[in-house]
Amino acid sequence: MPYMPPEEIRFKLNTIYKGILETSAVDWTAPFITESKDEIFEHAFNDTFAIMESMNQNYFLNTKAEVNITVSTKDADLTGRIDFVHKDAVSQVPMIIDGKGTTEIGKNVDSDQVLYYGLLYFFHYKVVPDQLGFFYYRFNMFKPIPISLNILNEFRAKLSLGVKQIVTSTDFKASPGPKACKYCEYKTLCQEYMEDQAKRKKPSKLNFGDHEGVIEIGL
Repeated sequence: MPYMPPEEIRFKLNTIYKGILETSAVDWTAPFITESKDEIFEHAFNDTFAIMESMNQNYFLNTKAEVNITVSTKDADLTGRIDFVHKDAVSQVPMIIDGKGTTEIGKNVDSDQVLYYGLLYFFHYKVVPDQLGFFYYRFNMFKPIPISLNILNEFRAKLSLGVKQIVTSTDFKASPGPKACKYCEYKTLCQEYMEDQAKRKKPSKLNFGDHEGVIEIGL
């Protein structure tokens, strides 16, 4: 069962939705808008209900969210933020879960992501996770990724080669973007990032013309 009755979820979500529509300008004739405002609300309600219901699964009992792990190696410091680390109440064997809000199973998913988290966990705690996988909120479904000490060793070798290439490369081309640079602490010092931001910046709608000196603003 969800955390609150469906009618209460609908009422709260509808209140927020109406507030957004009242304070935002929406061009309902834009070509990318293919649904009415009521249809959009129904999709949002169904997704919210499904996600809240899925979060009641046993996967999320005895679970810590947003677990940060940093490991120092001879080549570089490796860090990661794991969505969920679940531990069995009896055995305390860990299970690493990455939550996905995608509308399609397998979309924008790379098994290397959870293998990286599994390797960080192993380096830090000296324990091989019992399971790794992706949890799809909209489908209330967990999709496991194979995990063993041998698999982690193979991934470690692959990761080590990648880290060495990054550390030693003299021709490393940056690929800045909102998602890639989201957690970078040095992005404001990065020329490529600042240039990318300048390209994304929307031009001001204010037009002061070519006037010099004092501008009359009509107050």
